[in-house]
Amino acid sequence: MPQFLNLLTTDLIQTNQGSKAPIPLKNVGEPSKPTGTTKGGTLTKTEYINVAQAIKNRIDATGKAPNNANSSIGQIKYETLIYTFSKVMNFYKTKGRLPNFVTVPGNGGNGGNGITNFGKGQLNGLQGIEGLRILATYINKNLNHQYGAATTAEGVERTGLGDYWGLSAWAAKVLHDNGYIVRVVQGASVEANNHRWVQVLVNGNWINFDPSLVTRKYGGRPYYHTCASVNKIIATYT
Repeated sequence: MPQFLNLLTTDLIQTNQGSKAPIPLKNVGEPSKPTGTTKGGTLTKTEYINVAQAIKNRIDATGKAPNNANSSIGQIKYETLIYTFSKVMNFYKTKGRLPNFVTVPGNGGNGGNGITNFGKGQLNGLQGIEGLRILATYINKNLNHQYGAATTAEGVERTGLGDYWGLSAWAAKVLHDNGYIVRVVQGASVEANNHRWVQVLVNGNWINFDPSLVTRKYGGRPYYHTCASVNKIIATYT
């Protein structure tokens, strides 16, 4: 990850300058203690390029990735920097230009800090409805439902398989880590009296997110479709 951050920031700077020069891979040390204070916000193109330059200067001078980077929205944590600049360069890949601004997730606030230990590093910085779509796509590609499989979030992460309870616990953990307010709910379906899924508070509304039904086993249905109505709230995470 430190090498990746160096590649990202160098590539961004060169792209902004119109340079296509090869970027040599260099050894970059881990940050000593990643911390951050930002509550999230938006950086303009000028500012995120300046932040990238400051990071590159720090790596060149110390041989290590920084714990954070200063910005107008506060100190942006190391892991969040990697996520943010990945978004910038992915935008460039798809649009052929650098974005005019980038949204940075907060290091604090409701739930977690935008960083989760689940999802193999692919589920950091999820926000809003788009975050739910990204999560549903990840589940469909990487996890599956199986009766008798893991019933805990940790078990699902380890094995890639879970029952209704396990997949819901896993999804709730990922969403909470990313700062969502989420609750695990239960209701009767045609297959089970205790079907579980999660509901997520987005823009003041509770939205269904059924991690079991987006799996390949059930045909990858839209995340907001479920086969049961709520009769019990199991837990709420804020």
